[in-house]
Amino acid sequence: MVKLSGFADEIAADAKEQIATLKETGVQYLELRGVGGKGVLDLSPEEVAAFKGQLDEAGIGVSSIGSPIGKVQIRSDLEAHFARFETAVQRAAIWCSCTSWRRHGRYWIHTPITSTSRTRWPSRGELCLLGEVTRACAGFLSLEPHLKADDPEHGGTGPERFATAVSALRQVLDGAGIEDD
Repeated sequence: MVKLSGFADEIAADAKEQIATLKETGVQYLELRGVGGKGVLDLSPEEVAAFKGQLDEAGIGVSSIGSPIGKVQIRSDLEAHFARFETAVQRAAIWCSCTSWRRHGRYWIHTPITSTSRTRWPSRGELCLLGEVTRACAGFLSLEPHLKADDPEHGGTGPERFATAVSALRQVLDGAGIEDD
């Protein structure tokens, strides 16, 4: 069994819209990358507390912190990057259950949501790998549908496209005999 998670900032920047869509689609976790137009590492302590309260009230957990850690040029100021890493670890301790955020495996699936030539469905090999990974780790399966509001080929709103991506992922899971909670 896997726990579905997703990048809710691809639904919308607004916290209420993120939460509403997660609840409507039955996704009980999010991979926290951003809210309110800010990255998770740039939120003030007050913003962190406010969004955590909203998530707690809605019964939505955080599977992991989606930060830019590790996306740095080798010649960059690594001390400044390490300071950001420390912030990421502190945020993970706030958002994620201390006993779970270190132990769960994760597998990302870039979910197809259109029938354009740019969309690629997971291959048979990837589906087999997905099945093995989810059976082995019984962890989070994180949805990253790469929603782009200004892309006319995708159409619909962020919440509509996220719901389509969740539905497509559940069809893939059902076909592979994998349950989600």
